[in-house]
Amino acid sequence: ADERDLQEEGGGDDGGNTASAATDNTDATDTTKDEDDPFQPIRIHFDTTALDEQYTSFNEPKIAFVKNVILPRTRDFWSAALSVVPVQDNLFVSTSELQGRIYCGDTEFSKVPNDHISNGVANTDLILYVSGAPSRRFCGPSTLAVAVACNFDQFDRPTAGAINFCLDQIELDEYGSASESVIDDNVDVAIHEAAHVLGMSSNSYRFFWDPDTGDVRTPRPFQERDVVCVNGKEQTLILPDPNTMKFFIANNGQRYASIVTPKVATVARNQFDCQELKGAQLENQPTGEGSCTGDHWDERLFYSEALSGVISPTTNVLSPLTLALLEDSGWYKANYTKVNNSPWGLGVG
Repeated sequence: ADERDLQEEGGGDDGGNTASAATDNTDATDTTKDEDDPFQPIRIHFDTTALDEQYTSFNEPKIAFVKNVILPRTRDFWSAALSVVPVQDNLFVSTSELQGRIYCGDTEFSKVPNDHISNGVANTDLILYVSGAPSRRFCGPSTLAVAVACNFDQFDRPTAGAINFCLDQIELDEYGSASESVIDDNVDVAIHEAAHVLGMSSNSYRFFWDPDTGDVRTPRPFQERDVVCVNGKEQTLILPDPNTMKFFIANNGQRYASIVTPKVATVARNQFDCQELKGAQLENQPTGEGSCTGDHWDERLFYSEALSGVISPTTNVLSPLTLALLEDSGWYKANYTKVNNSPWGLGVG
C-alpha cells in the first residue's frame, strides 16, 4: 500500500514511506472538448461504510470532516483533472481481486458491499472505499493516510481502491472546524492518495498501455527477471519494460529508477530546462518490503511536488509531471489547466 507522511516545519523525513498533497482546484472543466472524444471526466463514487463504522463521540467531527469536506473536494479535483472512457452501465467489483474475496486491499480496510459485486454501481468509473482504521501497520506516528487499488478493467485501469485515513492525524479545533490551511493540507493528502489508486504506484507501472499505439508497454505474459533494486538488494520479480521505467547509477554510486515514458520525460526536461534528461526520478527507497522502487517522485528533485513522499510544510504543488504519468498509462486524458508548475528547480538547467 502507498502511504503519505507528514514533515513538520523544520523537521526531516524519518525514512517512513509516504503519501501527499495537491492544490484544491475545483472550478471548471475544459469546455473546448471535442464532441467525438470518447473520454469524459472521471466519475468517482465514495463508499464510506467502513469509515462510519469507526464512529465514536470523540472522532465524530473528524469523520464528518472527511465525508463533508475532504472527499467532495477530492472528487471535484480529479473529475476536473482527468478524463476516462466511461464505464457503460454499472461498474461491478470482481471478488477475484479482493483480499479474501471481500476486502479492498487489506483486511483492515473496507469490506466491499455485496451489492457492488452482484449489481454494481451506476454512473461510476472509480469506486474509492474509505476507512479510518487506527491500524498499527498503516498508521504510524507520522502517516496521514494510505491507499491501494483493488480492482481493474480489461485494459488494466484501476476501477476500485481503498483509502484509509489515520484519523488521529486530523487536527480540528474544539468546535470540529478547521482553518483553510488545514483543509487544504488534508485535501492535498486525499488527492495524493487517490493518485496512487489511479496509477502512481510501483504496482501499476507494468500494466501501462501506450496511448499512441494501443499496445501494452510491458509485453505479456509477464516475465520475472533478476534485478538490483534501488536499495542495492537483488530480487527476482516482474518489472515494467525499460520503455516505462529504467534503472540508473548516480555519480555518487546511488542506484535509482526513473519513469521514462514520453510525456513524463518531456515534462521533466522542461521543468529543469535540461533536454538531456531521460525521465523523472523516483524516490530511492522501496515503498514496501517487497518493492524494488518507490511510489513517489524523488524528494530532493521534486520537493514541492504533491506526489513526492513527504508533505511540504510550506507549498504542495500537483504539477504537470504527475498528470503526465497518469496520461502515459494510456487510461486517461489530462487537463493540464488544473495543475501548476513546481517552483522547485524550475528552469535551472
